[in-house]
Amino acid sequence: LSEGAYPDVLRGESANRFMEKIDVQDGTVAEALRRRVFDICDSVEKCIEVEFLAVAAFNLFLQLNYCGPTLEQIARKNNPSQAEKDPLHGINPHPILAEVLHVSR
Repeated sequence: LSEGAYPDVLRGESANRFMEKIDVQDGTVAEALRRRVFDICDSVEKCIEVEFLAVAAFNLFLQLNYCGPTLEQIARKNNPSQAEKDPLHGINPHPILAEVLHVSR
């Protein structure tokens, strides 16, 4: 997290444990996330772990939508031969910003 590896944090074991039991059947996504936080945070350590996941998600959102680089650029830099196989390949909710930010897609 401190080195800006937000996708790695969100692909990690903690994120998988957090996301595996989210049920959006009843209500909104925000309500489902809130219920999951209350379920999982039974110690200070687990609360901090969830907070780190939230920070990683928020920072990744800011990176993708406003400041860059895109996930594609990160994947190409980290492992060029496997970049297109990455499960997050191609995700950029606002590709029109690539032109404004002078980022290649």
